[in-house]
Amino acid sequence: MEESMKSCQSQCEMRQPHSRCMENTRVALWETLRQVLDRHDRMNIWLKGLAGVGKMSIAFTIAEEMKLTQRLAASFFFSCQHAQHATMFIPTIAYQLALVFPSIKDAIMKAITEDELLLSSGKSHCDQMQELIIKPLHPVQFHKEMSYAIIIDALDECFSTEEEARLVKLLTESFLGPDLPNIHLLFTSRPQLHIHAAMQTDIHEIPLITGNDATLRDVRVFLWVSLDNIRKTRLDHFGRRQCLGIRA
Repeated sequence: MEESMKSCQSQCEMRQPHSRCMENTRVALWETLRQVLDRHDRMNIWLKGLAGVGKMSIAFTIAEEMKLTQRLAASFFFSCQHAQHATMFIPTIAYQLALVFPSIKDAIMKAITEDELLLSSGKSHCDQMQELIIKPLHPVQFHKEMSYAIIIDALDECFSTEEEARLVKLLTESFLGPDLPNIHLLFTSRPQLHIHAAMQTDIHEIPLITGNDATLRDVRVFLWVSLDNIRKTRLDHFGRRQCLGIRA
């Protein structure tokens, strides 16, 4: 059973992207996100935007920052190229939670031992959520002044419309119990109507807008840094060639 849980984490790590947001970009967005993630009265955050606006890079950067401050409870990056692994979503989250909250590990392993099909694709997300996450977390005493985050990227890439709606409803409702740790659920997707309809009314929506002044500023920063890197690369290249010519 231990190996089954470890395989969940290894699959998650294989799918994690490596692109971060460039320094000094998305300044206003980062300020908003940090303010929301520091609050205890707003646990669900929806970062929405069209394809190509940088949702994955933002999600990965947030996850890295939360990890550095020991506030990352779990993360999962969906990908249509690895859609076959989407069935391991809840078990992967459970495994990562057990690393952050070691006291729940025995309860998770007990649940898997008692139900050998718990990790299979035949189990519903609701059953997996209850047995692998909610029930193990309930008996644990948590420091309420500490808040954590679960980062889920591209929730709308691997499921049908109906499945996405059910999963959004499950996720946005599951971590709001008073006996559970303060966990912010932050997920990204395109601005789909069925996803919005499945959410609770108190979710904090953050739209990613292109074409405004902040975006144009980020483009200028990106071009400036990219051109500067090209200049440095060319200088290094020609500098080495000149050195070789002198030695010859």
